[in-house]
Amino acid sequence: MDLTVVDYLIMLLASWRLTRLFVYDNITRFLREQFLDVVKVGRGYRLEIPKAGPRRLLADLFACPWCMSIWTSALVVFLYVLTEYAVFPLVLLGLSAVVSFLQIGTNLLGHNAERAKQQNELS
Repeated sequence: MDLTVVDYLIMLLASWRLTRLFVYDNITRFLREQFLDVVKVGRGYRLEIPKAGPRRLLADLFACPWCMSIWTSALVVFLYVLTEYAVFPLVLLGLSAVVSFLQIGTNLLGHNAERAKQQNELS
C-alpha cells in the first residue's frame, strides 16, 4: 500500500485526537478511573494511582500523553493499513483534531483581545 501525504496527515491528526480523548477528555474519565484506587479521606474520598501492578501501569499510561500516543498511533496505523473502511472514523477523528486547533486558536485570540482591551482601559 502506497501512503500519500494526506494519508499521513489523517493518521497524525486522528492519533492526536485519540490520545487527547483518552488522556484528557471528560467523556473517558470513567475509563481512566477504573485503574485508580479509591481512598477514604476524612468524610470524603479521593482517587490515587495504585502503588504497583498492572493497574498502576494502566493508570500511568492513561495519565501520560506521550506514552498513550505511541499506542494510539500504532492502533491508527494498524487500522488504516488493515482496511479501507477505517478511513471514515479516522477522518472524523482528524477533522475533530482540526476543530480543536481552531477552537484553541479562537480562544487564544479572544483572551489576547480581552487582555489588550483591559490594558487600554488602564492606560
